[in-house]
Amino acid sequence: MQGFGHHFVFSKEQKLDWVDLLFLATRPAQERSLDFWPTKPSTFRDTLDKYTTELASVAEQLFRFMAKDLGVDQEALLGTFKGLPQCVRINYYPPCRQAGKVLGLSPHTDGVGMTLLLHANDVQGLQIRKDGEWFSVHALPGALVVNIGDVLEVCS
Repeated sequence: MQGFGHHFVFSKEQKLDWVDLLFLATRPAQERSLDFWPTKPSTFRDTLDKYTTELASVAEQLFRFMAKDLGVDQEALLGTFKGLPQCVRINYYPPCRQAGKVLGLSPHTDGVGMTLLLHANDVQGLQIRKDGEWFSVHALPGALVVNIGDVLEVCS
């Protein structure tokens, strides 16, 4: 599933996810559907390719640090995720006149190994849940927020 769109509505009772998103497969390169990759600005494709190459390197290093801290073989942990797809999702949260009736994104877990988030503007809203309580995440400018996904949680 790649392209531009919205989240699905499952029932009339749910709060709507108020987000436009662009979802693209980035790695392995042969999985890319370039029909969905914007051509404007003209630098988009090359920039995204370079950016996701660097993200893959950061993720590998983080997996190495985690393996060392957990006392497990680094190559075994890396092997669990080697060759798996890498995707990018770019979210845009447009202004909403009825903000009380919508959410940016519904509460969820990430069904992957690791999510690297780059907070690119002043829109706040990212929260994590711990022990049944929600806490706001205040991202540092230019820093990545690292979320452990369901797969890594199960593996560890």
